[in-house]
Amino acid sequence: MKITISDTAWGVNRMNGERHERIVDTQCFDLALGVLPPIGPAGKRFEVTELTEDSLTLILNPRGKSVTVKRGEVYVYRPFSMDGGHYYTILFE
Repeated sequence: MKITISDTAWGVNRMNGERHERIVDTQCFDLALGVLPPIGPAGKRFEVTELTEDSLTLILNPRGKSVTVKRGEVYVYRPFSMDGGHYYTILFE
């Protein structure tokens, strides 16, 4: 079982309102319970707390927000931001 996480940076040009995106890091990990290695230049960490054949549960942020991702499903974690930042695409294979 593997998990693929992509870190995408995005921003809005305040002068003309155009939005730009680029993938800054994509990593694939073998799954095990515990904290995954840091992702991207910001060093974002995810923690796997539950793991079954069909799903996994991740803690997404330090405040403990968790999400369950099913096998083959794509989950997009987008922290709140109005004018730019990073979002993470998570695929459980």
